[in-house]
Amino acid sequence: MPRTPSDNPQVHKHPNGQAVVTLSGRRIYLGVYGTEPAFNAYHRLTLEWREAGKKPLAPETIKGIIAETRGQSLSPLSISETTVADVANAYERDRRGKVHPGTLNGIEHSLRPLRDLFSATPAESFTPAMLKTVRSRMVDSGLCRRETNRRVRIIRAAFSLAVEEGMISEGPSLKLSAVRPLRPGEGGAESEAVEPVDLDELNKTIDAASAIVADMMRIQLLTGARPGEVCSMTFAEIDRTGSVW
Repeated sequence: MPRTPSDNPQVHKHPNGQAVVTLSGRRIYLGVYGTEPAFNAYHRLTLEWREAGKKPLAPETIKGIIAETRGQSLSPLSISETTVADVANAYERDRRGKVHPGTLNGIEHSLRPLRDLFSATPAESFTPAMLKTVRSRMVDSGLCRRETNRRVRIIRAAFSLAVEEGMISEGPSLKLSAVRPLRPGEGGAESEAVEPVDLDELNKTIDAASAIVADMMRIQLLTGARPGEVCSMTFAEIDRTGSVW
């Protein structure tokens, strides 16, 4: 049976020092943990949420309540206390357990120059020019152009998640989307094309491999399937009606 939302969702202290509560699966940042504005925002939001039948609150409702409890006017220019390091940390935590450990390691490497250069910078103040500075650090470290572009996309994804989670306004993420990928000749070495394995070498490898691994390689050779596709293959996916499968 599906779990019923609790009548009294608990408020927790986020590593960045903010109070956070989860309503209908969405994390909402309330302000500095232990302060009166955060306490008032928690009670206002949970009351509104219960009156709405425990359905997700509209983003405008959430922003309005938090702005009122802070004594602010509802303005898209309100400044968040979240730092660039908070954005990077939140993205890593979100990805952990959702992606392969090797992919997570790549995310950590992608975010490292961001932390090195702008860790304490308010996320609201992070600009496209700063992102270009991070990108230049990547290029200077010897990364090829395509890998540099891939890592920059990860940084932009981190800021998009921060917007989704209410840690920052949408301004920084929108601005960063204006930074276009590097084109050939604009920085970073060009990666070499991956050539197919020599057939003689492949046959030698098949002969030296165990029976199961050899069969898997033969399937790849005949079908063009990826390694992961071969590993996850089931009998239901194979046409066995004829003499040759």
